[in-house]
Amino acid sequence: WLRESLPIIGERTTLQWMGTSAIKLSIAKAKEPFKDAEIVIVMEPRDVPILWWHGHARGRRDTLILRAHLRQPPRFEAELLNPARWTGREMIEKMDQTGWTKTSLPNEDLTALTNGAGAQEWLRRWREQMSGAGVECARLSLRRSAPQHFEWHLTLPPAKRVRAAQVLEMWREMGRQG
Repeated sequence: WLRESLPIIGERTTLQWMGTSAIKLSIAKAKEPFKDAEIVIVMEPRDVPILWWHGHARGRRDTLILRAHLRQPPRFEAELLNPARWTGREMIEKMDQTGWTKTSLPNEDLTALTNGAGAQEWLRRWREQMSGAGVECARLSLRRSAPQHFEWHLTLPPAKRVRAAQVLEMWREMGRQG
């Protein structure tokens, strides 16, 4: 699903297994707006049914995590967090929300936090784009400082309905506009 679309992000990809249920793709010579990029695919632990059941009950799904440093730090910061998914819930629990503005999105159970001019509009626009594309967001994070400027965690979309190129192009465009 991803292989043919990886050149959208960069020239060469290195694959690394991370345990039995996750792989990391490190992308060399990332294209604008990225300085470097990596894709992590985390699968539900299907090999042990009790672990699968426990994780699934707590919102763990097959997840695609897109991470990058941008060539230029973003103009603002934004967090979109889905408390029903494990990566969104974990960040809600550990994030210091001091200095952030809570933003409401229409008809959403997501936690939206912004910091800086233009962040609310950016977040609303990209939330609409994700919904229109049939992509379920667990976390969307745009930060001015490290460890990552830009992360997007999404439930692995069905390959028959959502093309990988569509997701990766959306990721690049989000980074360009951030």
